[in-house]
Amino acid sequence: MRNELAYALKKDKNIIPVFLSGVKGFPEGLPDDIKGVMTKNGPEYNRYYFNDFYRELKKRFLHKSHRSYFVKIFIGLIFIIMLLFLFYMNRCIKSNKKLGMDNVEKVDTSKYYSGNFDDSKLFIKGLKRGVVYDTRKDLNNKGAHYTYKCGRVFSLQVIFYQTAMVFYCSDEAEQITTLDYDFDNIGYSEYSEDKDAMNVEYSSNKYLIGQYDIDGDTIDELIIGLQTTEDWLANDNTGIGINVFKLVNGGWMRIAKLNTNSNIQPCVAKMVNNMIYVLWLRYSERFVFMNDSILYDTDCESGIFRGEDIESAQL
Repeated sequence: MRNELAYALKKDKNIIPVFLSGVKGFPEGLPDDIKGVMTKNGPEYNRYYFNDFYRELKKRFLHKSHRSYFVKIFIGLIFIIMLLFLFYMNRCIKSNKKLGMDNVEKVDTSKYYSGNFDDSKLFIKGLKRGVVYDTRKDLNNKGAHYTYKCGRVFSLQVIFYQTAMVFYCSDEAEQITTLDYDFDNIGYSEYSEDKDAMNVEYSSNKYLIGQYDIDGDTIDELIIGLQTTEDWLANDNTGIGINVFKLVNGGWMRIAKLNTNSNIQPCVAKMVNNMIYVLWLRYSERFVFMNDSILYDTDCESGIFRGEDIESAQL
């Protein structure tokens, strides 16, 4: 009996001592393995009122121990919360990876590789291929999609996310990164160099994703462009921006940028070899890509643009 009692105490079983008449408690000096029974409560046995005794025994003492039950419930809830948290984090990661993938308007890019690419709708002429994202026409914020092909294949998306435009890039293994573009103050109706400030972009901006071998190494660079279409705004935040990204160690690194301001709209550009020509109405400037930099060239050639270049850039 002692072994049974010691085992029951060790396993935290429901132990009910039944005290006979005249017995008020347990004796002193019980062995350590069973002295825990002294903390147990139980009814007093009465053979004359057995039915009342049994009802009291059932009502107050014959019940399962809830301690282990509650512990199991608590552990189960913790496990469920952890599963829900992991599921939520997984959804967040997939959502961030696919943001701009599932919601972006799908574009038939096969025509880009037919060898007859028409750049009439691009505000940067001369590109091997490219697409323009016009925020004014994207009322449902679906973004735009572009597929880069030149040895490697990358899927790119541009979409407005929370407070700014984001360029997502997915490689062949579906590893998602974002492009670190920088247009300085161009394209912002409100702009501050304070990192904590929220800069507000024009809702009428046009963005471009394309490719062009500007450094002559036979591998196309990735071209990201911005054109403000706010007409005749006399401020320094309008113009055209061009960022050049080069494939370095399997990822895209911004190596050069050309951000020019003008209150004469619209601005268009054209790439010829390692030259970038920028035109405001009938006035043009030339820039040279050299040593991973875009430098201003004072010796500008004329006649690079045609009048229809300006008209087609506004389509």
